[in-house]
Amino acid sequence: MVKISVIIPLYNVENFIEETLNSLLNQTIIDDIEVLMIDDGSTDNSRYIIEKYALDYDNFYAFHKENEGQGVARNFGLKKAKGEYIHFLDADDFITPDAYEKLYNFNPENDFIVGNVLKFAEYNVWENILFKNAFKDFPHDIKSFTFKEYPSLIWDTICCNKLFKREFLEKNDITFSDKNIFYEDLLFSFKSYMYADSIGFSHDAFYYWRLRVATLSVTQEHEDVRNFKDRLEILRLFDELMDECSVSDDMRNMIYSKWLNHDLRTSLYKIRNYPEKYYSKLIEDTISILNLIPDDLKNDLNTYKTIVYEMVKNKDIDSLLAFTYLEDELKENPNIEIDIDKKYLNDIDFTKDAVDEEFRANLENVEVDGNNIAVDFSEHVNYLSPDWPHESEVYLVGKNYSKQLEVTDNQFKIPISLIKDKTSLSIKVVYKTSEFVKESYLRNFKRKCLRFDNFDVELHTTVNRKLKIDYVSKDDNEITITDITFKDNTFNFEFESEKPINEVFIKNFIDLSEITYKVENNKFSINYDDICIKPIKKWELNSHDSLNSIKLNRNYEFFTNNSKIKINNGRNKILIRNFIINHGCELYLLNKENDKLNQEISELKNQVKEFRSRKIVRLVDKIKNIF
Repeated sequence: MVKISVIIPLYNVENFIEETLNSLLNQTIIDDIEVLMIDDGSTDNSRYIIEKYALDYDNFYAFHKENEGQGVARNFGLKKAKGEYIHFLDADDFITPDAYEKLYNFNPENDFIVGNVLKFAEYNVWENILFKNAFKDFPHDIKSFTFKEYPSLIWDTICCNKLFKREFLEKNDITFSDKNIFYEDLLFSFKSYMYADSIGFSHDAFYYWRLRVATLSVTQEHEDVRNFKDRLEILRLFDELMDECSVSDDMRNMIYSKWLNHDLRTSLYKIRNYPEKYYSKLIEDTISILNLIPDDLKNDLNTYKTIVYEMVKNKDIDSLLAFTYLEDELKENPNIEIDIDKKYLNDIDFTKDAVDEEFRANLENVEVDGNNIAVDFSEHVNYLSPDWPHESEVYLVGKNYSKQLEVTDNQFKIPISLIKDKTSLSIKVVYKTSEFVKESYLRNFKRKCLRFDNFDVELHTTVNRKLKIDYVSKDDNEITITDITFKDNTFNFEFESEKPINEVFIKNFIDLSEITYKVENNKFSINYDDICIKPIKKWELNSHDSLNSIKLNRNYEFFTNNSKIKINNGRNKILIRNFIINHGCELYLLNKENDKLNQEISELKNQVKEFRSRKIVRLVDKIKNIF
């Protein structure tokens, strides 16, 4: 029996699709899933890549269709699916190895299960504001609840972090729009929330949503315009759906508030990127959506959004163009000069907006000061100037541990004695004014190692760039890797060491998770799949046995079917990095060569046919001459 049908619509994702499919191959219940890869008319090498996976793996299936949009492709997959559950996976994202096993076994009574989400780029992992808002009332797993009990879930509008019972979707006729339209997830997710009798929430992050940075071009500009148009159309359809579902006023107001604070604001923020010829129509359509929303909700917005929507209402495009892009600058410095009509200046009161805004504290500099570590930091609350009157408190925190540190002029010192033999410590900063109190963990943007005679202090940057501090003891031992070979998906290491080593480990750069390997006769092995189980495939190799350093005799590079692995020296450790290589080009060239050969064969057949025809004519002529 197929437990889970994974539906992957794809369009021109040759640079990402292999990593996504490999995250499925690493699933702990890989034999119980089917993978439906729906090529939605790709013009790059994506279509050849999925054919290769379909040939190599019995439970991977490739389908090709004309380009009709992601929603239509997902509906196509739903008709083909045989699984007890359905998961929609985007073709550039990543899921953890135990994701399906955990969600499948979470609670069989649920109509669907929601899993936590993190966004990631090449070197960073962080929480997205949508899911911060959606899951603010979920400090832990919740086995069963309804949407009415946790309406903040409306901020979670994607379908990819959910495992749906196929029976539930079919019973309630929940499908995607048959239009080629962006944001089709919003309607699908909302219908699911409204019709579900039981929803589960897993606090573990199982879905990693990739940030793709596109270069701005004429094509991209027009895509942005379509993006805005489609968002407005989806919001209009959403409003009709709320009428059909008889949504309560409280729920409706929460949804409208999200539109004002996110959906509309996000699109208007980028209006300067759109061609001028679209401005008037976009403003008219935005006004039609704003007219659906009660005025008292608009009156409850912060200064920036209040002014933006007032400009939209007045169809004041020039002022809108001059003001919308300033949001980030105003957060950093609300005192900058704003060149807009004076009638809008009466609405400006950034100070009150700070109450609901984010507080950030960043590590700026760190150095050794005798038996202390001296840390300089900066702190900022959106819409407040850096010298705003406040008090700061700093705490060194760990598991079941908290110690307040003295702060002077944005510097504090950590006595070495406080961190000795401790790992995974963080710094919590508290920002106090007469109006509010805010907290934030100190963020770190650059990893660093402070070296002492018999120990190191390592400063990491983890999820959300949160600073982590580790105390690492050492002695005068050194390990030198003398040889590395790669065979049967396994790296085999040989090394020299002054003292016996019983085990080594690799530590992931972002979440600091470790995988340990036993050592025998100065040899150990690391499976390649272990390196691929995280979205950030960057690891450090070291040993728990006390040592001074571990190093390579030279740099190494290895290749798999779709990856390059680089192993080199770094920070008294060994750095292991995995890079996905797109082999779609090779497949494309093979197909082109195959097409060329087929064309040559066709031409030869035609030549043979023509030769035979001429031979028959000559033979007939010869017979005629005889008679």
